[in-house]
Amino acid sequence: MILDELLLHESEMRRIRRKDHSSPGDGSLSPIWKWKITNSNGQFLMKQYRDTTAMPLHLKEMAGLSEEIPSQKLLTKDFFEYEGFPALIFTYINGNHPELLTPELSGFIGQSISIFHKKSGLIHGDTHRGNIVIGTSKKPWLIDIDKVSRGDKHYDIALLVFYELAFQESNKPAMQREGFSAFLEAYNDKVILDDVKRYIRDIIKESETVSAEELGQNLISNEKFNSRKHLYTRINDNIKGSLLMAFNP
Repeated sequence: MILDELLLHESEMRRIRRKDHSSPGDGSLSPIWKWKITNSNGQFLMKQYRDTTAMPLHLKEMAGLSEEIPSQKLLTKDFFEYEGFPALIFTYINGNHPELLTPELSGFIGQSISIFHKKSGLIHGDTHRGNIVIGTSKKPWLIDIDKVSRGDKHYDIALLVFYELAFQESNKPAMQREGFSAFLEAYNDKVILDDVKRYIRDIIKESETVSAEELGQNLISNEKFNSRKHLYTRINDNIKGSLLMAFNP
């Protein structure tokens, strides 16, 4: 489908405003703006890269991966300009994010991430439940594949564990050991426990740095900063237990 068909003059375009961890207010400072496009050809997702450092570097690999796993499909072969910024268009997936990563969903992530790592040598770079959408047919889909990059596979696994430990330490529904066991079984490749732990600690340090910068720019309150600081401390204290005990069932 060519660009003119995706961006008809009759298209309804609605910006998806979703506040994230790094953007105050309506997300206007976010490096990536998302737009839902609706026209006679269907529904599509446009991502507008307002910070060039957020632009994906591996379009060919992204297109190939989207054919291998249930994920958003990249519909434009190259960037085009929209309102002065580079953009790409993907398929739009209707559905909801899961409130809990069950063993079944954990296995889906493990299998999908394994394909990323083995087929392309790339990592997803943002592995968490917010990038899983359960479609109208109850089928899971992996989204935000435009963040792929070169890197160590253990980073993807560590990021998943970090987020689930954050949910756990915040007394919210979180992946259990059985779920992580299902992930490892579906991943079906060697995983080095010490490397996962090392990356989790790196993610904690990076998160602490980002929080300090946001506090210095008055983007978050002292209360929010201290809450995050305590959360990161609890996650660090719990690295050896909980989910990672699935390595030694």
